[in-house]
Amino acid sequence: MAMASHESEIVGVDVGASSSMVVCASGEIIRNELGGHSSASLVGFFGNERYVGEAGVSQLSTNAKNTILVGEILSANACLEAHYRFAKDLTVDYAGAEKTFRKESLLAALLKKLASLKGGSSSIFALAAPPCWSDDQCAVLRLSARAARLEAPFLFRSSECLRRTYAQKHAPSVPANESRLVAIVDVGRCSATCTVAEFDSHGERRTFATSSTQDGAGTAALDAALFDFLVAKKLSLLSETTGNPITPGTKKGSRLLGAVERLRKLLSTMKEAKVTCENLGNDCDVALSITRDEFREAAAKVLADLKALLSQCREDTLAKAKEAGLLDRETFDSVEVLGGGGRVAVFRELIADVFQVPEDSLGAKLDDASVAHGAALLAADERERANVAAAAAEEAKKLQAEEEA
Repeated sequence: MAMASHESEIVGVDVGASSSMVVCASGEIIRNELGGHSSASLVGFFGNERYVGEAGVSQLSTNAKNTILVGEILSANACLEAHYRFAKDLTVDYAGAEKTFRKESLLAALLKKLASLKGGSSSIFALAAPPCWSDDQCAVLRLSARAARLEAPFLFRSSECLRRTYAQKHAPSVPANESRLVAIVDVGRCSATCTVAEFDSHGERRTFATSSTQDGAGTAALDAALFDFLVAKKLSLLSETTGNPITPGTKKGSRLLGAVERLRKLLSTMKEAKVTCENLGNDCDVALSITRDEFREAAAKVLADLKALLSQCREDTLAKAKEAGLLDRETFDSVEVLGGGGRVAVFRELIADVFQVPEDSLGAKLDDASVAHGAALLAADERERANVAAAAAEEAKKLQAEEEA
């Protein structure tokens, strides 16, 4: 692989389902045009104009049918397929006519916008993808980067990125001759990942296990389950009265999905949540409420799927630790939680239960910038190794030339 000049800065890019992060290897977060830390992973169309990233956020509420969440369409998530808010065939009204876009062209537009926040395409970009993504999904990401004319020779799995960021920021605090067994749980909108590694003061010593899924264990699955619960248990009479059933993909469905997201966030801090969903009935607003117990009932399958993923990762870790002779490794020194799902109370309770730690001990040493930061660090590591190898090869050439002379 040909390396760019040593002066080219390496930048990590994490295209998330809802928002994207751009972070340098130094840890500097590249802000969007409004000064925020992240950029919305969307592309919107209105008239002859195209709005990418934060510029298109207002389109979500005013022009949803012509707005596409790029991060979501990359995911193979059955919950999103059933509850998608926009046209599945990626057809929008643009420049006075219907136009159908490919995933690659939409993602290329987003990547180009993200690159412009750093000052164009002169940097080297390191991309990240969840471990559960297929080779075909990763190929879409690579092709889109080429279409955006970015130099992006690196693509790392997000689990690698998270471990690298943890090693960079927190491994040096581990006392000499000791190690820490750390579980990192990242619950996003369209995927959930758990990875466990052992760290010492020099960084990551070894990886024990990684489990990941893009179906059934993220906040999209949670929202879909709550949507169906409300329609079946609390809004059936409304649908019968109005004669207009509330279904995914319709305007009413989109409004209800927005209300579901608000309810989910409120339930993270209270035992009962109440919101008002505008124009859910025939020109009338509808009050919605749900308790945390009802939330657990609605989310039973989602919680079971997440528990299965976490339990498998924990069991694999303990088995491998025993094989490695670490017989005392029955507990975890730290369980770090991040992602939008990491702020959901029922998810946090479950994570603490699986790893047998108090809920208030769940760590927050990693944040939404950690995947992109880790991608940049891993790319810098690879470039350094390539530079060392090139220097060694050059030195060997000089020595050979001297001997022949």
